Amino acid sequence: MYAFACSIFLSAFLLFQVQPMIARFILPWFGGGSAIWTTCMLFFQIGLLGGYLYAHLLATRLPLRKQVIVHLTALVAAFLFLPITPDQADVTRSGIDPATQILLLLAVHTGIPFLLISATAPLFQHWFANAQPGRSPFRLYALSNAGSLVALLSYPFLIEPNLRLIDQTLFWSFGFVLLAGVALWCTLPILTGRIQQTVYAGSERGAVTPGHKFVWVLFSACGSIALLAITNQMTQDIAVVPFLWVIPLGLYLLSFIICFDREAWYRRTIWVPFLLLTTGFLVYLLQQDLERGELFIGYQIAIYCAAGFACFMIFHGELARRKSQVSELTTFYLYVSFGGALGGLFVALIAPRIFNGYWELHAVLLAAFLSTIGSIWFDPGALTTQMKRAAFAASGVVCTAMLSYSLVDHIEDQQTGNLLDLRTFYGVLHVHEPAPGPNAGERNFFHGRIKHGTQVQGRGNALERLPTTYYSTSSGLGLAIRFHSKRSDDPSQPMNMAMVGLGIGTSAAHMRTGDRMRFYEINPAVEKIAREYFTFLDLYPDVDVVIGDARVSLTRELTETGSHQFDVLAVDAFSGDSIPVHLLTEEAMELYLAHLAPDGVLAFHTTNMHLDLAQLILNLADKQNLPAYLISDESSDRWTSSTDWVVITRNEYLTSRSGFTSRMNRLVATENRTYWTDNFGNLLDVLIWD
Repeated sequence: MYAFACSIFLSAFLLFQVQPMIARFILPWFGGGSAIWTTCMLFFQIGLLGGYLYAHLLATRLPLRKQVIVHLTALVAAFLFLPITPDQADVTRSGIDPATQILLLLAVHTGIPFLLISATAPLFQHWFANAQPGRSPFRLYALSNAGSLVALLSYPFLIEPNLRLIDQTLFWSFGFVLLAGVALWCTLPILTGRIQQTVYAGSERGAVTPGHKFVWVLFSACGSIALLAITNQMTQDIAVVPFLWVIPLGLYLLSFIICFDREAWYRRTIWVPFLLLTTGFLVYLLQQDLERGELFIGYQIAIYCAAGFACFMIFHGELARRKSQVSELTTFYLYVSFGGALGGLFVALIAPRIFNGYWELHAVLLAAFLSTIGSIWFDPGALTTQMKRAAFAASGVVCTAMLSYSLVDHIEDQQTGNLLDLRTFYGVLHVHEPAPGPNAGERNFFHGRIKHGTQVQGRGNALERLPTTYYSTSSGLGLAIRFHSKRSDDPSQPMNMAMVGLGIGTSAAHMRTGDRMRFYEINPAVEKIAREYFTFLDLYPDVDVVIGDARVSLTRELTETGSHQFDVLAVDAFSGDSIPVHLLTEEAMELYLAHLAPDGVLAFHTTNMHLDLAQLILNLADKQNLPAYLISDESSDRWTSSTDWVVITRNEYLTSRSGFTSRMNRLVATENRTYWTDNFGNLLDVLIWD
C-alpha cells in the first residue's frame, strides 16, 4: 500500500508542478497574456488524455507482468527527453498563431515525460486493485489529487520565489528519474510473481452503458470549462501570474479530493445552496464598473474562487456519484480525461472563435444550475413525493430564469454602444461610442473592462488631437516630453520617442514637426483598431508600429541596428489592468536603458487598482543607480484620467524645471528591496490588499 501511495503522490506532484513552471517559463515569449495559461492547460489536458489512454490500453491488452515491463521501459526511455527546459529558439512567429506555437513547443519539450507521468495514477490504481483485491482504489485517486494540490500550492510560495526557472526544470527532471526508481520499487512484487492478476479490466464491461460514458464526459468537461473560464476572467482583470493560476486549479483538485475520498462528503443540501449564493455574488461582481474600483482585489479573488469551487463541487460530486466499477477503472479515467480535454479545447480554441467576449463563464454557470436540477430530478431517491417534485420544479425554473436573465442582461450591457467586440489570443477588445448625452462625441477603446484610450471624434475638430486619458499634457508622460531639454531648451530639435504598447496611439498627440515615434504592440488587432476607428496614427506622419512582443523586438533591433537612442521610452503595455510581468524585470530594465539616450527619460505607467508597481520599479531603478520620480495627476476634466507615472532619468535639465518639479515626488528606496527578474517574480510582493 505504501509503495503505491508514494508512487502516485510523487507522480501527481510532478504532474502539477510542471504546469505552472512551464507556463511561467514561456510566458515572456508570447506577450504575457491570460490565453497562454489557457493554451498550456489545453496541452496538459490533451497530455492527460493521452496518458490515460496509454494506461487503459496497457491494462486491457496486456497481462499484468508485461504491463509493468512496458511502462518501466518507457520511463527509462523518456530520460532521453530530459531536462525539459524549453528553448526560445524553437519559437517562430512567421504565419503561425501563438496557440499553435505553444502547443508545438510543449509537445517537443515536455510531451513524452508528461504523458508517462499522467498514466501513473490510473495504471498504478489498476495494479493496486490486483495487489489488494476488495479494497477500493479510489482512495488513491484522492491521494493523487492531494499530491497535485501540494505541488500547486508550493509553486508560487516556495518554488517560484526561490529557484531560477532553469533550476526548476532541472529539479523536476531529477524528480522524474526518482519516480522511475519508486515505480520499480512499487512493482517488484509483480515482476517477481508475488502478485498475480486477480482483477481483469473488462470483466464487468456490460455494467458501463453509453449513458454512463456520456455523463462522465459531460460533467468532467463542464468542470474543466468552469476552471478555465474563471481563471481567464480573473487574470484579465488582475494579472497573468502563477499565483492566480494555481488558486482556481487548487480548488479544482480539492473538489476531486473531497468528492472521491468519501461519497458522504458531497451533500447536495450543502453544495446546492452554496452554488446559489456564490453565483449571485459573481453576477454582482461582473456587473461592477472596475474603472471606478468599487471592489478591492481580495473580494474579487474570493468571489471568483468561491463561485468556481461551487461549480467544481457540483460537477465532480455528481461525477463521483456515477463512478465506475473497479474493473472499469481505467475506462472511467479515460472518459473523465476526455471530458477535461474537450473542456480545454472549447475554451482555448472554440470559444475565441464563436464568442466575442468571455461568455463561456456565463454558459458554465448556467450549466451548473441545469446539471444540478437534472441530477436531482432524475435521482429516484431525491424527490420522493409529488409535492416535493412540484416544489423543486417551480424553484428550479425560477432560479434558472433569474440567472439566465441576469447573464443575458450583462452580455447585452457589455455590448451596448459598441462599434466592435473582438476576442483575440491576447484578450477581449471593445470600441465603444457613448449614447447621446454628456459624453457624446467621444470614442473609447477597452481591453476587457479597462479603458485604454479615448479620442474626441470629428475630423478637423481641434479636440481630435487632444492627448486624453492617461497621456494628457499634465500626466507624467506629458511632463517628461514637454520639459525635456530637447523640447524646452531648443524646440527645433526633433525628439525620438517610443511607446511599449499602442492602445489607440494617443501619445502621438505629443509629437511636433520632425519628431519620430515608434510603437511596439504585440497584438495585430490593436493596430487595426487604432487605424480603422481612431485617427491619432493618421494625424502624425513619422509614426511606425512594430508588431510583436516589445522585448523580442527591442532585443532583435539592438542586435541588428544598435541602440535607438530614444529621448523618451514609455512602457504602457497593459493586459487587462496589469502590465505583463516580463516587461518589469531586471533584464527588461537593462534592455530599455540600452535603447535610451544618455539624457533620455524612461517612463512607466503604473496606474493600477491591484498592484503597487511604483515600489517595484524604484527597486529596479535603484539597482541601476538611477533616480526615480513618481508623477501623480488627478483627473480635472472629462478628457483626462487620474494617473501615476514613474519617471527614471539623469536628465538634470528636466528635473530642475519648475513645471516638472512641482508635480514630482522623488521615490526613496526602503527596506523592501524586492524586484523581479526573468527567473523570479512574486506577485504577493506587490499586491495591494487594502
